[in-house]
Amino acid sequence: MKSSTGVLSTILRFVKNTRRYSFCLEMSFSYLMIFVYQGVVCSLFDKAAKVLADMRVGDNRCDKEYSLRARKALVDSLDSTSLCYLSQFVPNLLLLIDDIDAKMPHSIEANLSQWKLVFLLCQFLNALLNNDRPIMLILDDLQWAESLILELVLGELLECVGDGKNTRRFLFVGLYRDNEVSDGHPLHAQLVRLRNSASVNVTEICLPAFSKGDMSDMIAAELRLPT
Repeated sequence: MKSSTGVLSTILRFVKNTRRYSFCLEMSFSYLMIFVYQGVVCSLFDKAAKVLADMRVGDNRCDKEYSLRARKALVDSLDSTSLCYLSQFVPNLLLLIDDIDAKMPHSIEANLSQWKLVFLLCQFLNALLNNDRPIMLILDDLQWAESLILELVLGELLECVGDGKNTRRFLFVGLYRDNEVSDGHPLHAQLVRLRNSASVNVTEICLPAFSKGDMSDMIAAELRLPT
């Protein structure tokens, strides 16, 4: 989706009102911030683990049952060594699966790699999607995201979900300013890859910039002013 001001907040209000998703993960990039690609991607999974852990101790019976199913799916998909490794990058996993041995053996530390982490994150995501609730991921201002972040999220993770049986349970919404994305921009290459992918269904919505009247109406609505 090609973004304009206010689109992200509108989407989040829609998701909150419909409550169709087990949880919604969102992040907005900024040209003033320097993102470490591993930290950004892992923080999204850390949010998911925290939501699931909160469900586990909450008052909603359906949420508790879902959290237990999600926990079981993760334990069944990832062995103890993998869970230990993953908890170094997704610390809230320790709240959800409290019997993880958080002390990582030196033999594992010596074999840390970016692609091992990506593989485990893909297993994490697919384990959650194997349950009966879908997940929505929203990333705003993708034109400011680093190339490695784009490669991990738009390349590896989306392709991983698309290749499995859980495509219909996962919705990704990416927003960017098309006037800031040239042919040489790293986002352009990932968009071309997604459009040509046989495993990912892509819908693009081009939104024009808001007019002064649109902005006035939006501010009036937020402040509940008469129009």
